[in-house]
Amino acid sequence: NAIRKFQEERDALEAEKEQLRAACRAEAARREQASQQLADLSREVERLRAAQPPSAVETAELKRQHAEKQLALMATIDGLRSDLEREQARRDELEGVKRKAEADSGHL
Repeated sequence: NAIRKFQEERDALEAEKEQLRAACRAEAARREQASQQLADLSREVERLRAAQPPSAVETAELKRQHAEKQLALMATIDGLRSDLEREQARRDELEGVKRKAEADSGHL
């Protein structure tokens, strides 16, 4: 009975661990996408700068728009990084619980 309970707990932990890994992969993909968007925006800014020189008003507006987009992307990246760190800490905690459960079942 204790072995069956342990196996059920282990299976549940394994399933949760796999879910966390999937979440980590998804967060990493989202972070990669945000980084790609930031790179795309940087290339676009460089392309615009290389084009004919804009007026002072246009330059100020372009800078403002770029700064807003860059801040939004940086906030997204920071949020994704926090989410990823939280999920990794949770995964590590679950793996610790699993190891303890395995160690405890070995002493039965």
